[in-house]
Amino acid sequence: MEIIKLVLGDFGANCYVLDESRRAIVIDPGGEPEKIAAFLRKKNIEELKIILTHCHVDHWAAAPTLKKLFKTEILMGIAAKKICRQSEINLAGLAGFEEFPEIDGWLNDGEELKFGGVPTGTFVVIFTPGHTADGISLFKKERDAGTLFTGDTLFSDSVGRTDLPTGSSVVLLKSIKERLLPFPDETRIFPGHGENSTIGNEKKNNPFIKNLWRDG
Repeated sequence: MEIIKLVLGDFGANCYVLDESRRAIVIDPGGEPEKIAAFLRKKNIEELKIILTHCHVDHWAAAPTLKKLFKTEILMGIAAKKICRQSEINLAGLAGFEEFPEIDGWLNDGEELKFGGVPTGTFVVIFTPGHTADGISLFKKERDAGTLFTGDTLFSDSVGRTDLPTGSSVVLLKSIKERLLPFPDETRIFPGHGENSTIGNEKKNNPFIKNLWRDG
């Protein structure tokens, strides 16, 4: 499964296209739907799913258009169910949007998503609130340590902001410590903004969390 990163929209959010034999998962399509659609058509994608890591507009702004163009499902964590349509939480006004896209399925913590019928197409949903109350990360199983899509929970050398509605620095650090840092150091991190990293690099160099994993 090939992972392609597209940096999109006014907020420069990372959108990930996971391409495998005319099937694709799009994680956090945060803007420029025409650019995403053109890429998917070039790849001859016939089956598509969209997964949102949290409800902020810079991670879903392109989703309504893609849903119409490709008749695709949009999935997100179940904790978003009560808050995702509240404009003061999803920040839709920042991008000139009024309505959150229709969600076709709610994902539970620990749920496994099968895609394409092969081991590399299996994802595990990890509830990681803190940046928002509904945040999830996705772990893609691989033969080695695997890959984490961390949304706005954990970045390279940084963490998600917690000063927006439903954010909490205490909850965020707890999520990172208990749900993400236990993964092997070799685990790759694909965050919602910025450059890729690894769990080991963040343990060593991230000034916000480098001592968390040593604490009991």
